[in-house]
Amino acid sequence: FAWEYPDTIPPVVNEGYKVIFTPTDTDNFLPLEQIIAVTVHKANQTPLSVSGIPASIAYGDEPFNIEISGGSGTGALSYEVTSGDAVTVDADGKVTIVKAGTATVAVTKAGDDNYFKTETTLSVTVNKACQEPLLVSGIPNYLTVDQTPFTIVVGGGSGTGDISFEVSKGGAVTVDANGKVTIVKTGTASITITKAEDTNYLMMQKVINLTVREASSGNNNGSTYSEIPSHTYVQDEYIKNTNNSVSIDLTKGSTWLSSTQMNTLISLNQTKSIILIGNGYSITFPVGRMRTTGFMDLNLGVLFNSGYYFDRIKAISSDSFVLMIDFDHSGPLPGEAQVKIKVGVQYAGRTLYYHYYNPLTGNLEYLQTVTVDKEGYVIVKQSHCSAYALNTTIIDERPTIPETGGDSESNHISVLEDVVIPIETSLVITFAKLQSDLKWLANWFVCSCSKA
Repeated sequence: FAWEYPDTIPPVVNEGYKVIFTPTDTDNFLPLEQIIAVTVHKANQTPLSVSGIPASIAYGDEPFNIEISGGSGTGALSYEVTSGDAVTVDADGKVTIVKAGTATVAVTKAGDDNYFKTETTLSVTVNKACQEPLLVSGIPNYLTVDQTPFTIVVGGGSGTGDISFEVSKGGAVTVDANGKVTIVKTGTASITITKAEDTNYLMMQKVINLTVREASSGNNNGSTYSEIPSHTYVQDEYIKNTNNSVSIDLTKGSTWLSSTQMNTLISLNQTKSIILIGNGYSITFPVGRMRTTGFMDLNLGVLFNSGYYFDRIKAISSDSFVLMIDFDHSGPLPGEAQVKIKVGVQYAGRTLYYHYYNPLTGNLEYLQTVTVDKEGYVIVKQSHCSAYALNTTIIDERPTIPETGGDSESNHISVLEDVVIPIETSLVITFAKLQSDLKWLANWFVCSCSKA
């Protein structure tokens, strides 16, 4: 006997199939046809495969979509949060972050006529987010032993965590729980300001360094600015003024330049290039690029692969991470600079991508494409300092500002630069940067008025 259609694959639901019985004695017997019922059991589906889940998820991140492959048959997909409350998920698999914590999402592909249903689960961990940087004001610009007590004013940060103050180094001052600072003696002190973590945000700290001097006859209580540096500046012997350039060695104990030094360099830049040389980097202002006057003290130090945002940047970058660059100064520069950064000769000839880390969104934003030279260096152009990363791929390309002259590639626009932007251009300026620029502008205004 034989099936009429031997290649047919019967489904679970069927009406049977014809079998033809052929007798051995065909001379005396005719062939017989018979419908035979065939019982077919449902099969298990192939396993579901889940993708589209970010490697690292933090509170405040954008929603993402669960992508499903695998399975068998025509059954519909469904999604459900079966435990935890850190996320929600809709009927299309779109996951929305609700809070820091964990959640389990079940994905089900329904059964059909031929297949049983199948299910898989995934665990989602939402990490606490980084707070916005703390902003400090209310500190007199010059402290002496006869200074009356003053109160540190703290802004910025994120979430509901309490703010606390502590003298973490030195004995020149004391500080109470409300940030009221009392001068004790001449000398130095460091105050650590902490905004505690809460349900959704990590702890944020900021350290301010104070120097208390002997009393002077002048009144030094009239002006304040947002942050007080250590008042240890680059020594004049490490500033070399030649015919064509001025070089400043930032490797001899300090990366701070005083407001007087800055304004002198800005003046010299009208005819000479200014080159600041640090460990593993240099910052060059070509002739005529330093246009801003009235600059306050400026710290041009750079840290590599360290700092508050390092873990977050490395997690976002994943396998594409090459180097994190964290400038001590956060805010605008007095003009566009060429920043030369040592990446390593192992990257010589490779193309890398320079990204800005936006602390407000917790994301990297693409800025420039660079090529590593044979000595292992890249050169980027920027007029603003913050935290950055070099990667082997573009992490998140954002809209950039069209060039309006010169050779700037940065999409960080200082409010004091001469930039013409067409009305139809989509301008993306982060709140954190705008806040930093406005703070700098206020300081510049105070300084300029005091000189008038």
